[in-house]
Amino acid sequence: MYIAARPDPGRADRSGESFGLTHGFHPRALTPGDLCRKLVWLRLLPAGRRFFLFPILLAGLLSAFLGCERESLKLECTELGSGDLVFSELRGDQSGTDTWGQWIELYNTTAGEISLLGVTINLRKLDGSGERDIVVRDRTVSVYGQDYVVLGRQSGELPAHVDYGYEDDFSSDLYADAILQIYACEELVDQLVYHDLPSEGTLAFDGSLTLTAVSNDEEANWCVDATEPSAQDGGTTQVGLPGTPGEVNRPCN
Repeated sequence: MYIAARPDPGRADRSGESFGLTHGFHPRALTPGDLCRKLVWLRLLPAGRRFFLFPILLAGLLSAFLGCERESLKLECTELGSGDLVFSELRGDQSGTDTWGQWIELYNTTAGEISLLGVTINLRKLDGSGERDIVVRDRTVSVYGQDYVVLGRQSGELPAHVDYGYEDDFSSDLYADAILQIYACEELVDQLVYHDLPSEGTLAFDGSLTLTAVSNDEEANWCVDATEPSAQDGGTTQVGLPGTPGEVNRPCN
């Protein structure tokens, strides 16, 4: 925002009025660039007038940097329809030694490949507290049709079972009871309400059922997968109960 009537640069006097500091001056109306220029001219004013104007400029400088609302940067996003991308498995904080880490698995219900650029996972506790957004900012992350993608609480080099690390957005443990929502271009794609995230293994959608945004709403269609690891899923090098990251879930039975 700028001062409604900017001073005439041709005026030769150096009064407070010529610098926009009287007649309705409001410090929030100045941009940081305006304030920097005015601080330079402030040195040319008589000492008495500098003493009067300096607190005003200082207040304006602070409000410009701390109090003004700034236009948010627009992030590229992938347009998705409702239910195109859904929650399929969650792995939270584990008891004992664990190297698999925490993660959120999503499933692409469509036949085509989906870019995850700009896809946002909003998570919050059931009482509404602890709300956070995990935003996929890597344009190379995608998921093929009717396939899975894993977002893990990691950063830097990722383990083989994780496709995108979200630790920079959310470094805390996944909540024991929470609401998760997938957004694409600010449109809701899927929602999951869950309770009692296990500390051993994963909370997984029943692999014997067809996974959709409707079927994963039913709490009865989810179960704990605490299957012991095998050599096939990296059990010889990893510690903990892995679940099935990036693969079809086991039947709940």
